[in-house]
Amino acid sequence: MEWAINSLIEWLDPTRRSHCVERILAVDRPSDSAVVIEVAKEVAKEVVDRPGDIDWVMEVTKKAMPFRRNCSEIEEAIQRGVARIQENDPWVRPIPFDLDPRHVAIRDKAWEIIGPIVSIKNPFSKKERAAAIRVASKLTTKRLVYANLRRYWQGGQTKNALLPKYEECGAKGKRKTKGEKTGPKTSLVDVPGKTLTDEDRNRMDAGIKILFENQQKLTLKEAYKQTIEIFYNSGYEIGLAGNPVPVLLPPCERPSWKQFMYHHDHMKNLVNTLINRYGEKEFNLKHRPITGRHKVFCPGKLYLIDSTRADIHLVSSTDPTQVVGRPSIIVVVDAFSRLIVGIHITLVEESYESLAIAIENAARNKVEFCAEHGITIEPEQWPAHHLPEGILADRGPLRGPIANNIVDTLHVKLFNTPPYRGDYKGIIERTFGHLIAECLSKMPGYIEKHYSRGDRDPRQKASLNIHQFTKLIILWVLSKNAAVLNYYQPDKDTANVTPIPIALWNWGIQNRSGALRTLPPAQVKAALLPKGIAHLTRRGISFKGYYYTCATADEQQWFVGANGAGRAVPCHYDPRDASRIYISHEASGFDECQIIDPDSLATIQTWEELEIQGAAIAQLKAGAELDAERSRAALNAAIAAIPAIQGRRKITDTDQAKANEIQMLKSSKAAEQLAPPAPGKVINLPTSSAIERRNRRLLEMLDK
Repeated sequence: MEWAINSLIEWLDPTRRSHCVERILAVDRPSDSAVVIEVAKEVAKEVVDRPGDIDWVMEVTKKAMPFRRNCSEIEEAIQRGVARIQENDPWVRPIPFDLDPRHVAIRDKAWEIIGPIVSIKNPFSKKERAAAIRVASKLTTKRLVYANLRRYWQGGQTKNALLPKYEECGAKGKRKTKGEKTGPKTSLVDVPGKTLTDEDRNRMDAGIKILFENQQKLTLKEAYKQTIEIFYNSGYEIGLAGNPVPVLLPPCERPSWKQFMYHHDHMKNLVNTLINRYGEKEFNLKHRPITGRHKVFCPGKLYLIDSTRADIHLVSSTDPTQVVGRPSIIVVVDAFSRLIVGIHITLVEESYESLAIAIENAARNKVEFCAEHGITIEPEQWPAHHLPEGILADRGPLRGPIANNIVDTLHVKLFNTPPYRGDYKGIIERTFGHLIAECLSKMPGYIEKHYSRGDRDPRQKASLNIHQFTKLIILWVLSKNAAVLNYYQPDKDTANVTPIPIALWNWGIQNRSGALRTLPPAQVKAALLPKGIAHLTRRGISFKGYYYTCATADEQQWFVGANGAGRAVPCHYDPRDASRIYISHEASGFDECQIIDPDSLATIQTWEELEIQGAAIAQLKAGAELDAERSRAALNAAIAAIPAIQGRRKITDTDQAKANEIQMLKSSKAAEQLAPPAPGKVINLPTSSAIERRNRRLLEMLDK
């Protein structure tokens, strides 16, 4: 490596250890001459922590002045390995981002002194330099002139080398345990401060560790007060409540609050403090450094799935005055493009069924899905209808044996984050934040985070049912998939792609496809929709109190002769739609069965709504049953009050005459009923043969 002006030459001792460092100030190769100045040299220093031990360190030479060396001497030393060129230059002042005006003033004042000296024709000639120094000494002391010249030459011969080095002043990191207390005075008049000793620091360390770095989350001020009470007392006295109270030492014998705070700020380990105060889980989630990047190569390589309980109340689809609760929103997002590929809205808590339905929605044709909710779109507006290679969840329902069906049937890998690590799915967590800010907060029935006394209950403002709410969420998804990603970090391949989820999705399919897969909708439904047991009856396929039918059932006469509960058949059902169920059988595969009664509530409500309404009806029936029981009890009591017949008496002639009279009345009434009706007055209904035979016998008895 060539050396030139300002190069550093490091001279080595026989053990190949650096002995001193020189800076080349000027070079005159024709005359084989170079001017150098010693910048630093190796000196022996006693180790602070190990008295008696000596360590060799490089220290700036304080009285160095320029001197001459032969260029050939330097080159020969480099070739023999006695010297080498040092690439790192720690003595050149880095250019500060923002210079302090006071430091600039000090630099300019120093330059006014030495500027005329270094600007002469030959500043390295002792005779010429001495004359210039005598002139400059009229403005200040000769010692300051030499000090500034030395700083200029050792610092790389730049004007900024004259900037003050306040960062090197003092004894940074070294404790002061002797002499009077230094630093600011106490706020108490005529009260000297305390010079801290090692014992004081050990006590403060113990107070910080025991009282501040724990789950109680005391403030540092409160930890200081309790530390003084524990370690700096002269005994105890009995307080007003009869309990021992510490008698504190005078202020001059205990650390002040500023000393305690200074000791904490300089001795703390921020990582340990946060972990001890908030726990490792919260530290990893909210405080740990985020230096990595979530990178996925192509669309469908990884889907992220999560759910949240929406802060909004919904009403029933059939009774707008009945509030049915807060919905759960499950969202599936593609990690590569940030495209929302699937959603599911439910009234129940997060479960395996709800997450499985969201995955089924991700693989579903979105044109058909939107059409069911009264929204007409083109395929390119929501192009996602695929299964991914893998799905990342948060250790919720998608773990354990119940989720094996997704892996085995659909060949989709399932991954789960560590517990309490929502930062692993920052993309979808941020999606929920946008959903709340851009959509939910503007809907009636939204639950405000901060409310004032007297505000209306959000349940009183609720007016959306689950179908209307789902439609609004779909519209938000369509707008979000076409919105610009402000914080998206493109790579070298996607630098020219518009940072929009749909654009990134389409680019990834064209240039990095390979992870997306499709399966027949019937197979996806069979793998993901919840399972149930239906029964074949004469009225249809019975499931949860409703009756369904399909073309296969009519063709194969499933309902003929199906008496009683009927044969049990496995089925699948969609919690979002109670108007249909799905039957799997060997004859025709996967059949969709429609509800028989078109006016049933199942045609307009989800299974969750039907269950909520069924529970309300059951409660009403229970109340009505109580009233009916009271009525039956009153009837039974009235019957029980009738006096019982003590014994049977003999039949007299008068009783026989009354019986004959009653028999004659019955006979005349029967004859009247069997007489032919007047024309146009009575419509004859078909009767059974048993009734006809009984009527003929009655007529024959009357004729006799």
